[in-house]
Amino acid sequence: MDHLSIPNSKEHKELVSSFAATHAKEISKMLLNVPRPLLLLLKTNDCLRAVDIALGQPINNFIITARACSRALAEHRMQVAKTSAMTMQSSQLASSDLPSTVGGGMIKVSQYRIISIKVANAVEALSVELRIVLLKWLSWWSKRGQAKPVASSMI
Repeated sequence: MDHLSIPNSKEHKELVSSFAATHAKEISKMLLNVPRPLLLLLKTNDCLRAVDIALGQPINNFIITARACSRALAEHRMQVAKTSAMTMQSSQLASSDLPSTVGGGMIKVSQYRIISIKVANAVEALSVELRIVLLKWLSWWSKRGQAKPVASSMI
């Protein structure tokens, strides 16, 4: 992951500062068009990286952020599903001309929808965790390959 490292030299900081000063208007216009959730994600990553550098701890912020985003999306989907189910139930209770079997059927449909969202959330969380494991394994594998070069006589 050396290609992701940021030089911490005075020259590099001056170069970045002069670039930001030169292109401040363009940067501001671009940031106005970036979706707010993405902007929050980028700012969070920047903040975590600054803390990481200050503390000198090598923490993979992308893994932490991926897990937190997956959890937040799951919670949001569940909240939307529950609100939708409650709206459906209250509208069914308000209409007195519907037979009771139709109302009971709709309640079961909303319960099945919540269950399906729970399953989808679990599958997505598992997918995120599998990607993290794969990323860690690939990182380990690439370091292993760099540590032990293959002798040309063995090829």
